[in-house]
This record gives sequence, structure tokens and C-alpha cells, in this order.
Amino acid sequence: MEHDLDPLKEKLDGDVTEFFTLLFEYKKSSTDFKHICQGYLNLSDLFQIQPNDHESTLRDMLRIDENTNGATLSTVYRNFQKHFYKRNSTNISKLVSYFGKSFELIQFLDSVSASDIDNLREAVNDSDDTLMNTKATLDLVILKTFLVNIHSEIEKNKKGSLPNITLNQLIDCFESATKSDQNKSIFECFDTCCLLLSSIKQIHSSLTQRSLTKTKQISSIMQNTSFKFLHVGQQRNTKMIGCNYHYDVTISLNEHSDLRDRARLVEYFNTIQTQNNTNQSISVIHSFVSFVDTIENTIKQLTQLNMTGYPSMETSLELNKTFTCINMDFDELISFETKLGKLLADWEDQLCKLYKEHIELTYFKYQQVWSIEQHLLNRTRVSDNAYHLLKYIGIQPELIPNDIILDVKEDPINRIKNIGKILSALMCTQRVINEHEYQGNNRVLVVKTSEEGVMRAILSLFKIGGVKAQINQMFSCTEKTTWMELKAFAYRCCYSKKFHLLIRPELLPISIQDKFIELLLQIIKLDSDRRFQFGVITTTDEKNQSLINSLRTVELLHPIYDYQMLNKHDLKKETEKFIGKNCFLVTSGMAGLGKSTLIRDRIDKSGKQYLKFPISGHIDLETLTGRLHHYTNQSLSASNLAIHIDIGIILDISQLHEFLYCILLFRSFCYGLVAINLPVD
Repeated sequence: MEHDLDPLKEKLDGDVTEFFTLLFEYKKSSTDFKHICQGYLNLSDLFQIQPNDHESTLRDMLRIDENTNGATLSTVYRNFQKHFYKRNSTNISKLVSYFGKSFELIQFLDSVSASDIDNLREAVNDSDDTLMNTKATLDLVILKTFLVNIHSEIEKNKKGSLPNITLNQLIDCFESATKSDQNKSIFECFDTCCLLLSSIKQIHSSLTQRSLTKTKQISSIMQNTSFKFLHVGQQRNTKMIGCNYHYDVTISLNEHSDLRDRARLVEYFNTIQTQNNTNQSISVIHSFVSFVDTIENTIKQLTQLNMTGYPSMETSLELNKTFTCINMDFDELISFETKLGKLLADWEDQLCKLYKEHIELTYFKYQQVWSIEQHLLNRTRVSDNAYHLLKYIGIQPELIPNDIILDVKEDPINRIKNIGKILSALMCTQRVINEHEYQGNNRVLVVKTSEEGVMRAILSLFKIGGVKAQINQMFSCTEKTTWMELKAFAYRCCYSKKFHLLIRPELLPISIQDKFIELLLQIIKLDSDRRFQFGVITTTDEKNQSLINSLRTVELLHPIYDYQMLNKHDLKKETEKFIGKNCFLVTSGMAGLGKSTLIRDRIDKSGKQYLKFPISGHIDLETLTGRLHHYTNQSLSASNLAIHIDIGIILDISQLHEFLYCILLFRSFCYGLVAINLPVD
């Protein structure tokens, strides 16, 4: 700018030249100067700064307009430069300017807590709303942290009994607060968040209103609530349907859990948004967290009792009873939870003792054992699932005596014990025939194979074990397999004197795999004279499996290599022995060549009843088993039935493999709660 005035310097007076230089400087940055002045004034109000002798200069600067004369402009501008602008660094002046032009944003940040900002950030992350993006929320967090640091520095700089600090002290606080932050990033955060301030306020207001509603809900629930536990679902899992308030509003368990999580946040920050923190409100929050935890624990215990077969839960556990929570008093629910905990522990302990004596009980889950009880008493139809379950575990229902007496009014332990005694007696003959007298060191035979090689691994391991392959001596794991099911399998392995297989343990949660190893070691320790041998088939790298690695650590693992398994010729021979002469494969690379007609004609010539069973698309094994169960029950005689399994395009071929090799090789399959058995012929 000085160079622009060079041609005029020789013709103008020095004072005039100096004035024009000052005027051009002011005019060039007048907007920034006014932001800085307003920023200093805002700092005084925001941080309660002690009165400044030169504060009037800032107000005079803000009053400069086109009507201000040159002398006034010169005096005011020089005072501003001397006492403010040139006294501090460029970065401090720029930061002060944001306290002028972005003061609404700063006031908002100063009025909310750090937890409010975290909640806002989580809301933006969890939402598809386009009002804000994740970067803007991170910038907001940076700015809030920066303001918190400034307040912290101010508290450190307060001296003696003076409640306020000076402007120079505040500038020092700014300098300290910016040491850990890059000035450029702070300025960028201001620019980003200022543009989105209206959106930020809108989202925060929505969260605040929601929080108020949830707080009111929590208070209402703890004042007057009634609810009961009910059975729902295919597997009769225990769930709480709802809680009815005193004003007849229903709320689900998931909503309860969401409110509980909100209450825990309030507990953590020890404050309730938008209302004063009182001992009464904190007491309600603590009580609500405990209330929902008690409900969840009760549901877990009821579910576990149901999974392990505790009978007549609606009547024996008084599930139709209505529980209440009145003025934070839910002692009745707490007593019920305590009662269930003791009952569950005693029930599982008794089951484990019975598992050792009556291995047949280990095959049943949920309420299956009581359907067996009904079959023993009433000889239910062949189409009933209990009939197929008995066939599945190796008992011929047709040979069961008619003089069996069972008292269904006895306590659950005696009832299940009597069922176990009857099943063990019925299995006595079969057990001798297929007994696996292993007298060597405890060991687990482990095979690593592909999905397509599972059937070969199954037949090979039974061959190595020296026993005939049986469907009820194989346990396939799924993502839904429970710890109680695997515990029952462990007792079968160690106490049945049979050779069992565990298939795909990699699908089990790590916690269940670890519990399985702990149980094996416990059995070995408590019953050191007992010997066991069972097989494990895995389709993934065993190095990444907790169960396999633990077996190796405790020196139980005995790897089986490819050369030890059945070769192609022996596998074909073994497979044909199981399949028999009544199973045929008809296939072609093209559709419409008459495969179905050929199969239908061949079945008609054999004199059997034709049944077409199509399989395609997504496969759910329990649904598939239930369908086959239903199809075969519709026929006049299962022994006179010929099934045409029509296989289309399959999404998950591995599940089809498991279903087919069980049905074709063993004429039996059990998945979930459903079992199916087909005659060999």
C-alpha cells in the first residue's frame, strides 16, 4: 500500500500521506477489526474479565462508519493498534475475532456439557440424517474440548480472593490452551461448525426433548407398573411381552433396555439433562437400572430352565402371576429372581448327575423329554415327533412294553429320573451291540477337512474307532448351539462307552469352547479311571480355534491325516454299504430331459407310493426336516413310500450336504427340535 502512495508523496504533505496510509489499512481489514473488537467485548462478558481502561476504544472502533471524521478515525484506530491489535500475536487476534463473528456458536458450546456433545455425535453416527456429517461432530468435540481447556486455565490463573481475571491473564490462558492444539485446525473447526449451527441446535433440541420424554418414562415406570412373564416362540423361549403402566401404555423389553442404558449414562455423568440433579431423581435412576437388570436376569434364568427341560413352567413357576413396581418397590420380583437362581442351579446339578447314569437323557432339550414321557404313557402316533426322537436315539418304539407306569404328579427330578431308567433299560441291548470299549489314554481324534469332505471324515473316524457309524453319535454345531447342549454331548462322550463325533466346533462361541475344555478336564480329574475317545471334524484352520488349541495344550489332541482316512475306493464301498440298493441318483447338465418322468415311472413299476420332495433356494435345516416329517406323515405307509428328492438351485450347499448324507446314509436326521426317520427300504 505504501508503494501505491509513492507517486503522491512528493506532492502531498507528510501528515496527509500518513493519514491516507492509515485509512487504507483500516479500510482493507475493517471487517476483521470489528470482529476482533466485538470478540474482546464478548470475552469480557463470557469470562467475567476485570474492567479494562481501554474498553471504550473497542466500542469507538465499532461505531466508526462513513460519517466518522478523519481525526476521530485516526485517534481511535491508533489506540486500537497500540492497546490490542499489535500487542498480541496474529493467531491470538484471529482467535479473538472468532469470539466476535462466531459468538452464537461459542455460547451454545459453553451452555452444553461434554456428555451432550458426545450424545450428539453418537446420534449423528447412528442416523442417516443429512443435516450433519461425522467430521462436523468431531470438529464440535474439538471446539468443546478447547473451551473446556480455556476454563481450566482460567481457574489456574485466578489469584487470591479476586473472582475475575484480567485481559492479559485471559490471553495467557489462550496461549496455554492453544499449545496442545494446532491453531489452523481450531480455525477450521470454527468455520465448519458455524455453517452448521442451525442443524446442530436442531439435533440437540431433538435429543433434549427425547431425553426429557425418557426421563419421564423412567419416572412413570418406577411409580406404577405391572407386568408378567409369558412363553412365546417356536422353541418357547421365555420373554417379557410388556409392562403396563398405570395409564395402560405397553412398553417392550427392548425399550426397557434402551431406557436402562440411558439411565446408566445419567448415572455415569451424575446429572440429568435439563433438570436439576436431586437426591430423589438419582434414586429413581439407580432403582430403574436395578429394576431392568432384575427383569433381564429373570428372563435369562427362565430361558435357561426352559432350555434344560424344566417342566410345566407356567404352573410350577407361577408365570401367570402379575408382578408390580410401586414407588420403586419391586421386592417381589427380586425374591422371584432369587428363587429362580437357586432352582436353576439345583436343576442343572441334578441333570448332570442323571446324565452320568442315563445317557439317553442327554439327547433331549427344551420340553422334548416330557413329550417322550407322554409317548411312553399314551403310545402316541407314529407321526408324532416323540416317536421319531426315540427312533433317532436308537430305541424301537414298537417294542416298548405296554405296562409302563409313570406318575406325572411327582416332582420334576423324580419324573425325569424315572424316564431315564426306562430309556436306559430299553437301550440295554443296543448298547451292548454298539459298545466302544476304549482302554487307552484319553484322546480326541481331530480331522481338518473341507465342507465336501465332511462325510468322508465321518465314515473314516468311525472306521478308525472300530465301530459302526450311527447318526445319534454325531453332533453338528451351529451358531445357535447352547452350552447345555454341548455339556450333554461331553457327558455322552465320557460316560456312554460309545464313540462320538463333534462336527464344526468352530461355529461355537469362544466362551462355550472354553467351557467344554474345562468340563473335560473336570471329568478327568474327578473320575481319573474313566477313559474316553471321541472325534472332532473341523472345516477351518484349527490354529485359530480355541477348542482345538486347548486340546493340544492339555495333550488330548490326536491329529488324523489324509493318508489315514478312507481312500476313494474304500469310501465308495463304505458308502454303498450304508445306502443299500434302494437309492439312485439321476442327473444331467440340462433341464427338460425327462428326469422326473423317468423317476416317476421307475417308482410306479416298483409298486411304491410316489412322493416328490423339492429342495431349492435358501435352506433352513429345521424347516426342511419339518417339511419332510409332514410329507411322510401324509402317506398311508412309510414302509411303502418312495421319495423323489428334487434338488434345484441351492444357496448354501453345505447345509444340503449335511441333510442328504444323514437321510441317505442313516435314514434319519434331527435338527433343532424336529426329528425324522425313514425305513431302510
